[in-house]
Amino acid sequence: MKISAKKHIITIAMVAAFMTAVPLSVSAATDASLVGGGSGNGILNTQGETSVNGVVEEATGLYINGTLVGAIKNSSDLDIMLKSILETYNEPGATVSFVEKVETVQGLYATTNIFSTETFRDILQGNGSNTPMNYTVQPGDTLESITEKFHTNEASLEDINGGVLSLEAGTTIHVINNEALVNVKMVKNDVYTASIPYTTIMVPDTTQYTTHEEVTVEGQEGSQTCLDQVTYINGVETERTNVNRVVVSPAVNEVAIVGTITPPDGSVPGEASGTFTWPVPTITNISSGFGSRWGTTHQGLDISNGNSYGQTIVAADAGVVTYVKKSNVGYGYHLEIDHGSGTATLYAHTSEILVQPGEKVFKGQPVALVGSTGDSTGAHLHFEIHKNGVAVNPLEYVTIGS
Repeated sequence: MKISAKKHIITIAMVAAFMTAVPLSVSAATDASLVGGGSGNGILNTQGETSVNGVVEEATGLYINGTLVGAIKNSSDLDIMLKSILETYNEPGATVSFVEKVETVQGLYATTNIFSTETFRDILQGNGSNTPMNYTVQPGDTLESITEKFHTNEASLEDINGGVLSLEAGTTIHVINNEALVNVKMVKNDVYTASIPYTTIMVPDTTQYTTHEEVTVEGQEGSQTCLDQVTYINGVETERTNVNRVVVSPAVNEVAIVGTITPPDGSVPGEASGTFTWPVPTITNISSGFGSRWGTTHQGLDISNGNSYGQTIVAADAGVVTYVKKSNVGYGYHLEIDHGSGTATLYAHTSEILVQPGEKVFKGQPVALVGSTGDSTGAHLHFEIHKNGVAVNPLEYVTIGS
């Protein structure tokens, strides 16, 4: 026996109106079993010619990707429910549709496949409904594959089947599916303002070291209006495609002059690196620091450790020896090295000076030995750094022991 049926396809147009009927012949009341379909979730499918208990009723069935999910007695209720699911994710100016192929068919259905509107909506959206549904075991099914398919575990599966679970192909078992069976796609346009990054244009200067960089034109970001087409699945953005960009204000590129000459590392005599090394490699103790002392300003560091006499003093950076002075007062035996760019270093109270005025020295070169000449109370090195003729705190330019 065949009955007359009506079939509806759920599309974007459903948001504005209910679906139109299409004549279709389907089998009479049938047994229902749950099989995989659509997005991979388990859904009901009609199988055979009679229901499990022989009771059938007129209802409207819902098919997802050609497979029966279940039925509702009132077709209008089903239409309204589907429209409501779509509207859940709809926004002004957007279009919505189901990801899956969704159809409705009026006909006779086993009462075990007919649900209330509330329960059926929970089943479709995976809202935690505990309503069991039938699943026909397929060839190749295993306990592991079934529990994974329905996001459950062996204990729960055995519990809803009364502790008896047969996995022979063709056997019908009970399952509970809490994953969404229908997914809503919304497509809308997104208009927004975005910045346009600027580019830095490097202009080489063959007269400067690579450490030199001078910005001659400040960079400024531009502005643009963008139009993107955005796709959402169940409210989550999954795809974005730019449709158009309109420049409001262009970016202004930055221009910078950079040196191309590799700077000296102090290894070449007379060519300063611009950085300082510790002047007494074997002594790291500071017996008196820079600053106020005894009512005056101590203009350098006193470096000693109680066994300082005769320890090697090295040039803190490459440069040219400005002068060498040997005196029994004041700084005693002392020397100064000019490092260029207004920078000089002074080494005082030495016991012996190893360089001559005008001599070019490299960074780390021995230049004197620690002593106690001049106004000194014990063997130590008095070390100063001068910037444009003014003594500065050496610890701002050199690290102890390095």
